Amino acid sequence: MIYLALGFWLYFKDKEQNYKLTIFLIIFAVLWYFIFPFFEAKSYKKKLMKYIMTHYKDTLPMSVDMELENESLYSKGLEEKNRIFYKDFEDLKETDQYLFVKIENTGQTLIFPKEKISNHEELSNHLKAIAQKQNLPYTNYGDWKWK
Repeated sequence: MIYLALGFWLYFKDKEQNYKLTIFLIIFAVLWYFIFPFFEAKSYKKKLMKYIMTHYKDTLPMSVDMELENESLYSKGLEEKNRIFYKDFEDLKETDQYLFVKIENTGQTLIFPKEKISNHEELSNHLKAIAQKQNLPYTNYGDWKWK
């Protein structure tokens, strides 16, 4: 916006002398408006990945076997076993690529990558049933994309 305003100000100040600079600033402003969001999104992704790898390097990546039971989710990793009861779920979200289960009072979220799960539709349906049974919010962001 500043480039555009500066370009018009220079143009109206002295049309004959500043028209080339005005055209350049207007073209630059339009290109900046359309191209900058792509670079910004890439920068956010890079910073987020760096943050995750710095702060969670001891726990990531972690392969875990999970079993859906009647009242709980049982997980077995390399070093530990864990049982999370469905009543402790706070929020469930779904995107095209992931399923997210937020755990109440811990601030932790379980992330299920759909590409790594052979029957992700079954898991999605089961989580929807849990959300309905436990009266939890289930949000589907099926067309969500990084901006």
